[in-house]
Amino acid sequence: MERQPSHPHPFRLSRLGLGSVYGLAVDDSHHYHQVAWTNSNPGRGWIVVRAPRLHAADLIGALEARNFYASSGVRLKDLKRSPMELSLEIDPEPGVTYTK
Repeated sequence: MERQPSHPHPFRLSRLGLGSVYGLAVDDSHHYHQVAWTNSNPGRGWIVVRAPRLHAADLIGALEARNFYASSGVRLKDLKRSPMELSLEIDPEPGVTYTK
């Protein structure tokens, strides 16, 4: 039995010689035919890409430029990053409370 690394990102970089993984969202679906909030239905994890147009080249360019985020619920109105700072603004959903 092969042992899995406890910290996959450093293992990926150092041992496998692969690049970084910058964002990941997983819906972990198990219930495909009966939709309910209590079920693990598909579509609950996604990646949001900031691109000028909905064209393949623009989307790939934005992903390569790291201009995206992964989520399983919260939507962002704005996201800014610099070498020293990360700031974001949540796009609030009515009836949902957000904490800092």
